[in-house]
Amino acid sequence: HRNNNINYIWEFVNRGSDMQWKAQWIWIQGEERPRNFYLYFRKTFTVPGQVATAVAYCTADSRYMLFVNGRYLGRGPARSVPLWQSYDRYNLTPYLKKGKNVISAVVHHCGEGTYSYIPVRGGFLFQLEGRTMTGKTFGVRSDRSWEVRRADTWDPRSPRMEWGFCEEYDARREPEGWRGLELSGEGWERAVVVGPAEAGPWGHLEPRGIPMPMELFLRPRAVLAVGRCIPPEERSFSFDLGRRFPVQDAVAYLATYLWSKGKQEVFLSLGS
Repeated sequence: HRNNNINYIWEFVNRGSDMQWKAQWIWIQGEERPRNFYLYFRKTFTVPGQVATAVAYCTADSRYMLFVNGRYLGRGPARSVPLWQSYDRYNLTPYLKKGKNVISAVVHHCGEGTYSYIPVRGGFLFQLEGRTMTGKTFGVRSDRSWEVRRADTWDPRSPRMEWGFCEEYDARREPEGWRGLELSGEGWERAVVVGPAEAGPWGHLEPRGIPMPMELFLRPRAVLAVGRCIPPEERSFSFDLGRRFPVQDAVAYLATYLWSKGKQEVFLSLGS
């Protein structure tokens, strides 16, 4: 399915692409494989004239969301094994302008294996090739000139399901203007180069073999309940899911958080 909100930005590419990679895998200084970790990336650049063509190639370990001049374009990559890492292609011609532009992305790195991910290490790869109406060429490649920042907007302590992590997102922590040209706030640093495009655990890069996922914005129909979590007074407690979720065929996930002032042994049991 194609994304109805971002028509014209993604083009299907057959396997066996002769893509010439000049970009480098980049990350942040520190741990190579942090657990349930989010990282912001951004790069400003100048286009020397009216854009005739502009094509971008992007992938990440584990998943990315891509923005151009503040506009959301898409997410990826498709499921793949590291030795045959999948990448995506975007047509950016309608979204770039003469003068200053900005590419931004947020990458989620799992840091441990799931049903859909084989753990290696964190990384982001981006390459843009463009040409103006007068024939001038321009490009952007992921390298050490990019800015990166840890995204504490997401809580890395969020619960883990079999297929991956739940998201706990606090918009109050999002850096102001990080997707746009005018960046404000501190905490940004230069990216660290991991290595060439087809190097390390990502031995071979191949274009996405399936269409991009369809994404639709669905407004909520109703607020079912609003409540507040209160710590139980007793050593055990129970609650009625049928009463809390009166809608037929509702789906709910249970997560338990434990806080302790000091080191101690804790025994958990579950009954139904």
